[in-house]
Amino acid sequence: MIGKVVKLLIGLAVGAVCLWLAFRGVASADRENGVGWDEIGAHLRGTAWWGYAGVVAIFLAQVVLRVERWRVQVRGLTGTTPPLRDSLAVNAAGFAGVFLLPFRLGELVRPNLAAQRGLLPAAQGFAASAIERVVDGMVTMGFFGVVLLAPRAEPLPGYVTAGGWTALVVFGGAAVVFAIAFRLRAFSERLTVRVLSLVHGRLAERVAVLLRGFLDGLACFKRPRDLLAYLGHTLAYWTLNAVSLWVLMRGMGIEVGMMVAAFCLCFVVIGVMIPAPPGNVGNFHAFARLALVIAGVPLAPAVAYAIMLHALSVACVVGLLLVFLASGDVSLSRMRAAAADRGAELPAASGLTPS
Repeated sequence: MIGKVVKLLIGLAVGAVCLWLAFRGVASADRENGVGWDEIGAHLRGTAWWGYAGVVAIFLAQVVLRVERWRVQVRGLTGTTPPLRDSLAVNAAGFAGVFLLPFRLGELVRPNLAAQRGLLPAAQGFAASAIERVVDGMVTMGFFGVVLLAPRAEPLPGYVTAGGWTALVVFGGAAVVFAIAFRLRAFSERLTVRVLSLVHGRLAERVAVLLRGFLDGLACFKRPRDLLAYLGHTLAYWTLNAVSLWVLMRGMGIEVGMMVAAFCLCFVVIGVMIPAPPGNVGNFHAFARLALVIAGVPLAPAVAYAIMLHALSVACVVGLLLVFLASGDVSLSRMRAAAADRGAELPAASGLTPS
């Protein structure tokens, strides 16, 4: 209990700092310096209807991609493809849990709900989530490096470019390590524990659990075409994510190219990886604003965009959940039970990416 309170306090503190950073420089209209809230409000009110519609439509397409990706895993692990309606309901609850609940409790919702419905055992569900988080993390790291190092008219600050190279190195190194670990599993697990035990015994145990969960999850890819389908869905999902951000930018009158949207996506991904309060309040806003300001977008539209992007993200996730609550396919009581059931704990990889 004490650990949860400490984590919550840390998340709230980080969120508060991020909120201050997100709205730093915003002042009332009678101030001479800074940007007024009336100007930010004008940008929010000026959002074109097709900006909202585009974000919602792309969100639904992303849901389909993520659900189909999950069904590829379940089919590989159990030999049976779960019904589409059940898959949508379980994933809708999981998306909402990850985004809204503290302590990453949302990571427990989908595996435990899937087990309740007999779609796959909870242990396999957690293994599937582990590989999903690791693969998403690796893909976004590679995406991040490419976006930051792509040629552009205005050079980025040196620390941003350095971050791009770091992301590519981490992406390449992780890919090599996991490939070797998959081929030489027993040796890799023993070596990991032995080396990290020299640093810290508990760290060695946690990393070993992470590695074991990832390798267990790889068991779902019994055929090369399953792995290719999984990676294809992943790339399509993250590409649509960037397109969604770009559509909203254009709908708000921010005249930028797709590369800026991808740049913003990478920053938001980093922001939600660090400790955050429920709903990623603060983290989401600060990192979205930072990305746009670095890209040359004026402060007022940058802040307005951060507010709108977060609001629409919450609305889409909650709206999807409400559909399945209203249909009876999901219940809040079952979600609470799933979030409280730690029978199969997800490894620490769950913090790698947002949902």
